[in-house]
Amino acid sequence: MSYIRKRRHRSGQETYYIGFKDQYGRWREKAAGARRKDAEAFLRRVLEEVASGTYGRQEEDPTLSEFFSSFLQAKASTLKGSTMEDYRLTFGKHVLPRLGKRRLSELSPAVVQKLLLDLEKEGLSAATQGKVLRYLKTVLRHAVRLELIDRDPCRAVSAPRVEKKEQRFLAPEELDSLLEAADGYLKPLLAVACYAGLRQGEILALTWRDIDFQASLIRVRRTYHYAHGFSAPKTPASRRDVPMIPTLRAMLEEHYNASGKPGPDDLVFPNGASKPMDRRNLVRRGFSKALERSGIGEIRFHDLRHTFASLCIAGGVDPKTLQAMMGHSSIRVTMDTYGHLYRDALDRAARSLEAVVSGGPKVVLLSREARTARQGDL
Repeated sequence: MSYIRKRRHRSGQETYYIGFKDQYGRWREKAAGARRKDAEAFLRRVLEEVASGTYGRQEEDPTLSEFFSSFLQAKASTLKGSTMEDYRLTFGKHVLPRLGKRRLSELSPAVVQKLLLDLEKEGLSAATQGKVLRYLKTVLRHAVRLELIDRDPCRAVSAPRVEKKEQRFLAPEELDSLLEAADGYLKPLLAVACYAGLRQGEILALTWRDIDFQASLIRVRRTYHYAHGFSAPKTPASRRDVPMIPTLRAMLEEHYNASGKPGPDDLVFPNGASKPMDRRNLVRRGFSKALERSGIGEIRFHDLRHTFASLCIAGGVDPKTLQAMMGHSSIRVTMDTYGHLYRDALDRAARSLEAVVSGGPKVVLLSREARTARQGDL
C-alpha cells in the first residue's frame, strides 16, 4: 500500500509527499519535492528497498564519518574542549580519510588492523598509532551502546608496543642553574613547575586566590588552553592541593609584592594585557632562552614536571602521596611513569631485610596469647 499526496504550504509552495508501509508494517511519509514525477520515481525506489528489506538501512547503519559527527555532538558536554579538538585532529588526519565512507557494519578487526599497518608504513610512531586505536575504540564503543553494531571491532586488535624513552630529569645543580638564568616572572613560574609539579596549563590558569601562603599550599582548580580557555583540570584527581616548600613560597611572595599585590582573582602569571600568557611565547621567548643561558641543553617544559617527581622520590615520598601531588588518575599511571626511580628504595629495603635474615637482630614471632601475656607482665 502506498500513496502520493500534494500539499500547499502557507507560502503558496506545493510539495509532494509519498506514503508507504516499510518492511515492518509501519506507515512512513517522506517529502518528495515539487514535481509529481520526482515523487513517483522516489516512491518506486523506496518500494523496491522495502521489498528487498533494505529500506532504512542507511539510517540505522551510518558511515563512520556521519557517526563521528554525532559522537562529538553527544560528548560536547562531557569532553574538554582540548580533548574534542584532539579527537577532530586525530580522526580528520588519520581515520576518516581511510575509513570515513565505510558504514559501521563494514568495520571489522581486519579493517582496523589494516588501518594501523597503513599508518605504520607511513612512518607514524607507535604512540600515535596507539592513540588512533584508543580514540577509535571510544567512538565505536559508543556505537555499541546505541546498538548500532553488535560488538566493537577494535576489541580484537592490539596497540603496537611503545618503546619507552628515558625521561629527562634535572639534577639539583642543573635546576639551580636554570633558575639563576631566569629573570622576572619566569623564575617563579619555572619554580612552580619544578617545585610543585604543575602542568603548563595549570600554571597559566593560577590566580592569587589559589596561592595559600598561610597554609603553604597551591590549590589546583582549573587549567587553561589557548583555543578553549579555562576549564576543569585534566581529570578529577588533577583537582588537588600541592604543598609549597619554603623556597617556592619565598619566590612567590617576592613575585606577589613585585606585581603590586594584585587581587585574589588576578592571574599569577598574566601577559601584558592581564590575560593568560601565550604558551608558545612562554617557551620560545622565556624558557628556551633561559635554557640557553644556563647551558643545560635541550629539555621540554614538561620535563620540569618530571624533575619535580624525581626530587620527591629522592626525598623519600611514597608512590601514593606522589600520585596525589602529581594529580594522576591512578597509582598505575604513577608507577608506569616513575616506578623505575623507586628501585633505589627497593634496594634499600632488600638490604635491610637481608641484614635481619643473615645475622642481624633476631625477629621473634609471638602468638597472640604470648603477646597478651607479655603485655600483662609489662
